Amino acid sequence: MAYNETPTEKDTAMKQFITNLKQQAIENPIETLAVVAAATVATAKLIDAAGHARGSNAYAKDVNRRIKNSAK
Repeated sequence: MAYNETPTEKDTAMKQFITNLKQQAIENPIETLAVVAAATVATAKLIDAAGHARGSNAYAKDVNRRIKNSAK
């Protein structure tokens, strides 16, 4: 948002959402920690799965290249 822009409905809705999250975190700190931990684990698993997929794809390409080179 530029300096001279007025806040849009989306900006005010986001600020309200963040304010509500902060309030919930103050009222329920243990649940907040559990949700943050679960989100962190889910993100880590997603990144790990993407890395494994990329690695297995590279391995398959390497095996195919070796098979082509050994057939010559």
